[in-house]
Amino acid sequence: MYRRILASAQQVSPYPKRMLTSCSGDVPQKVRSALRLVPSPIVIATTAALGEARGVTLSSFTGVSLHPPIVAFTVLPDGAFAHSLLGGSPGSTSTQLAVDVANQKLRGVQMYFTVHGVTSGWTNLIRRFSTPRLSSSHQFRDIEFSRHAKFGSPILPHAMFWLHCGVRGAVAAGDHVMLLGDVLDVELPAGAGVHSHPVTAAQASEQSGLVQSLLEQQQ
Repeated sequence: MYRRILASAQQVSPYPKRMLTSCSGDVPQKVRSALRLVPSPIVIATTAALGEARGVTLSSFTGVSLHPPIVAFTVLPDGAFAHSLLGGSPGSTSTQLAVDVANQKLRGVQMYFTVHGVTSGWTNLIRRFSTPRLSSSHQFRDIEFSRHAKFGSPILPHAMFWLHCGVRGAVAAGDHVMLLGDVLDVELPAGAGVHSHPVTAAQASEQSGLVQSLLEQQQ
């Protein structure tokens, strides 16, 4: 019965087999302006998957699933964070990086990262980790951080929470790549969120004096 219903649904599906994948004119700029009106959470992700500490400020972080717990965010495929976490090379495309991640998973290679919930007191770090082309030593200069005992990711102190994740997969998404992560461990301090104030993308842009939108700073 189910197969017959599914077959019927596929026959009358209103969606074309080929979807629109490009646009023209000022649509991208309007999309960016529109998304600035929506409160988007700011987090900082860190990794040391290739042995080098690396971090990035993200405005695209979201929860995907609770059973099992999965999170997601987007980065530029040829950026420093993608290279450090996934082994991407300069000039990589989102499609190439997604394929590389799939191949690594097939070989049993697991990459890890930690997501930090940031507060209004993290303005300087938000700016630092959203600045492109900073070396690892410059990113973590004068920052006291530890490393996760099992996964090795850098852990910045005084976050609202820490989500320790393993890369589940990657999806090519235009000029970005979407990374999916399995949440393997959670640190949630007692009273988290009671006396702290989460930061949105709009607030971070205003407070840190960033000129470019964080939507374009996903390194």
